[in-house]
Amino acid sequence: MDDRFFNGLLGCSTKVCGYNVDSLTPWHNVLLSAIDSPILTATKDSDLDDLLIFLKVTQAQWPELPSFKKSMRDHFWKFRMRFAKTALLEMGKFKEWLSVQLSTPRLWQNEDDNSQTKSSCPNMLRLVLGLVNSSNISLHEAWNMRNSEAQWYNVCLAEINGATLRVVDENEPMPESLDLSEDEILQKAKEALSPAEFEKFKKARLKHLNNHSKGTRTND
Repeated sequence: MDDRFFNGLLGCSTKVCGYNVDSLTPWHNVLLSAIDSPILTATKDSDLDDLLIFLKVTQAQWPELPSFKKSMRDHFWKFRMRFAKTALLEMGKFKEWLSVQLSTPRLWQNEDDNSQTKSSCPNMLRLVLGLVNSSNISLHEAWNMRNSEAQWYNVCLAEINGATLRVVDENEPMPESLDLSEDEILQKAKEALSPAEFEKFKKARLKHLNNHSKGTRTND
């Protein structure tokens, strides 16, 4: 198994702008979605205020709600982050931590399964209730579990209960490419990746196609 599995199960902790950050949980994802935080959306710009709000959210446990009132610590760090060296250090720690938190399993799509239907329930609610329903994990534990860990548990429990699936191991050689349309490629990527990872993939894919198109026109 590759680093995504170990990152997802082991996690990591760090300190960013004076805030101790440990786990990005399903409850945090719900709260961040409720306030339309741009941090987890690759297509949106974010600033220091967005980062500080994100850090405040990570301090709350289900069913708590965070306080967004600016503290003396926030004002202190807004001043310190004006210095490039400090900003690079803090953002580096944050990006490394966030990368570990987003280490969820990726699945190969079963080409023979045409019965998959998209749920109308919110993703985090489906994840939490799936864990509670399939194991002895309590509602409190599920909402406050690290999101990546919960996703790995959920996939493993689904397989134990008879689901036909296979986790992508990035250490394995990639299979031969299939003759798929661009829409089909994007759909498969959307099903296999997290929203943030899919946006990055889509952006990189578009850049690749544009570069390839320019090269073809030049050769002609």
